[in-house]
Amino acid sequence: MSSHAGADSCPAIDNLVAAMPAGPALDEILALVRIGLAFKSQQCGRHPGFLAKEIRRAALRIGEPVTFERILVELENAAVRRDRDGEAASPFESVNRIWELVTYHHPRRGRIQVTFKTIRNKVAICKKLSPPDFPDPAMSG
Repeated sequence: MSSHAGADSCPAIDNLVAAMPAGPALDEILALVRIGLAFKSQQCGRHPGFLAKEIRRAALRIGEPVTFERILVELENAAVRRDRDGEAASPFESVNRIWELVTYHHPRRGRIQVTFKTIRNKVAICKKLSPPDFPDPAMSG
C-alpha cells in the first residue's frame, strides 16, 4: 500500500492510489479529491432564502388557515408598519395588486420586486413543509 493511505482514507482515495503510480500527479489529484470530499460533507441541501423566511414569519403571524389572500393582507400590513415605524419594522415596502408585484428590501441585494407567482410558490412551500422541515426563521440566521 502507498504512503497516501491513512486515517482520512476513503474508497475514492483508495481507488486512486491503487490505479495510479506514485508521484506528483497523484499527490495533486489526491489533494483535489480531499478538497472535494470536504466540500461535499458541508453541503446539506438548499436552505430557505430571505423571502421564504419572511413569508414563513407572515404565515406564523396570521395562523391557520394559511391562504395566499391572507398572506397578501399580512404583507400589506407589514408595508404599512414599515411606512409608520421605519425600515426596521418590516422588509416589505409595498404590495401592488394591480400589477401583482410585491416590493421588499433584501438586506444584501437591496430593493427587489417579485411577482405574485413567486409569493404563491413560497406560500405553497410553507404550507407543504411541516415545521421541523422548514425551520422557524427566528431560530436561524
